[in-house]
Amino acid sequence: MDHQSALLFTTLQSASSQDPQLVKQAEQNLSAWEKEANFYSTILSFYLNSQLDESVRYMAILTLKNGIDKHWRKTQAK
Repeated sequence: MDHQSALLFTTLQSASSQDPQLVKQAEQNLSAWEKEANFYSTILSFYLNSQLDESVRYMAILTLKNGIDKHWRKTQAK
């Protein structure tokens, strides 16, 4: 795992924390990184890796789903 992937992994762990401060910081970091190249492919690879902790995999797929809603789905007609 390269440095960026490791940092993203740690951030996903923090996002699933019970500590609201860690969650808030992790959400801010994820929002800042979402436009980076390979962000979503890395997120997807975390979800697909069954060796990883279930909470990290859950946060990865939730982040991917939210990104699809935000960036790729057309909004409903008025």
